[in-house]
Amino acid sequence: MEGVADTTRESQRAGKTIHRASPCGPRVGRSTTSPIRVRYNRETDTLTIVLRDDPVADSMEPAAGLILDLDAEREVVAIELLEASRRTNLEVATDLG
Repeated sequence: MEGVADTTRESQRAGKTIHRASPCGPRVGRSTTSPIRVRYNRETDTLTIVLRDDPVADSMEPAAGLILDLDAEREVVAIELLEASRRTNLEVATDLG
């Protein structure tokens, strides 16, 4: 399938393996009662959107610099944007951290 990364390719970030996107992809949609949180880490220049506080069982990178953290059921629990200051309005991003 064109435009879908090879599922056998992996990369490393902060000691955890990140799997490239697969055609099936992660599942999104389970509701949560905890509020969504947005964090910016200046040291790593990473913007993180935490959707749920469930433990991260796996991660995938559907596009360069975009990480989806998945729970054991492969549902998205967090979204991470690497090199956030380059990809976003820095003033907005730094107000979050």
